[in-house]
Amino acid sequence: MRSPWAVVALVLTLTALVATAACAGAVAALVWPAEAVPGTPEPTGRADLAGQDGQDGQDGLLRVMVTGDSISQGREGDFTWRYRLWEHFRSGGVNARFVGPWTGTYVIPPAQPDEYPKVDAPISHDGAYRAGIDFPTENNAEWGWTALEAKQTIAGDVARYQPDILLVELGYNDLAYALNTPAGLVADLHTLLTRARAARPSIRVVLADVIHPTLLPGMSPDLNARISEYNELLARELPSWGTAPSPVALAGLGATYRAATDTYDGVHPNGVGEFRVARAFADALAIAFGLPLYRTPIPQTVPETRPSAPQSITAVKEGGIVTVRWSHSFGAGGYVLYSRDATLGREFTPSDLPLPADSWKLVLPDPAHTFEYYVRAVHGPYLSPASPTASTARTDPLPMR
Repeated sequence: MRSPWAVVALVLTLTALVATAACAGAVAALVWPAEAVPGTPEPTGRADLAGQDGQDGQDGLLRVMVTGDSISQGREGDFTWRYRLWEHFRSGGVNARFVGPWTGTYVIPPAQPDEYPKVDAPISHDGAYRAGIDFPTENNAEWGWTALEAKQTIAGDVARYQPDILLVELGYNDLAYALNTPAGLVADLHTLLTRARAARPSIRVVLADVIHPTLLPGMSPDLNARISEYNELLARELPSWGTAPSPVALAGLGATYRAATDTYDGVHPNGVGEFRVARAFADALAIAFGLPLYRTPIPQTVPETRPSAPQSITAVKEGGIVTVRWSHSFGAGGYVLYSRDATLGREFTPSDLPLPADSWKLVLPDPAHTFEYYVRAVHGPYLSPASPTASTARTDPLPMR
């Protein structure tokens, strides 16, 4: 039986990569992700959440739009660096509001489509933040987003929400998934800037360079070299992009954000990393546009979200296929699924990678046998206690392990 620490190592791989999740072949081979439970609402789309008209710029507030990827959207239970920047604005007397089409963090979906991993479930934007915080959560950031995609929508976003300041944190996914070259990514960011200006000629912009991740299994060995090449190109080209009515500044994440200490998975910011990203943007805003410098000390540690064990689980068999579903754990980045052939008295074995949904479908090696399942939620290196155990021979779960 595999060590739980081996499972933890695998957890980090999935959270940083869009990886194909596969269950242990000794018990059940992966077929496809389960369909969503009937009646489960689909994540709210971009247009449905765009409730601001963007034309009320007479309120005297500095309108700030964050355009970014998962680093900026955040996962369910995160504070997010947007919150830390908001704290900085408030403490420095900056009368600001965030604007954009979305409001929430990313939540793992109830199920992935049959075509996964070629097709992912829609990205959710309705996740909660860390309990007890309150700030204007409007944003223009989406899990997995690329500069290639954002440049297609930025003109409409700026035209609608009329930000005074645009903060851009994009490019990691373009390079990590080989969607663009460093030079091509610089060109895309310039196109994004040009289109934003076409919608609001006086917009002030801060562009962040790209963070250096911890290289995990499956990641390109030259990724950090390509990121360095991009960051150098951006720093060289960006000074020529500014205009008198629309200046541009650089937020240097690549040199200040430390994957070893500032992330929970080698890429996404932990509580300390959220402070560090906020400071990079705040300092760029201070130097370029005269806003207050970031005075908040960056803490050594910040308590992380620790998802609890799923409280319920079912295993429904239909012919040679079993659909395993479990209750959602707040803040989960995936679930390790443990399975065994109870008829043969086998040991439980974990899935090779955490599963990116609250359910999964498996093919049964022998439909006449009884199989048992339980799951543990993961968030970065943290592995929750076990859920109850579900059996293909029962309709009610066994007690929690």
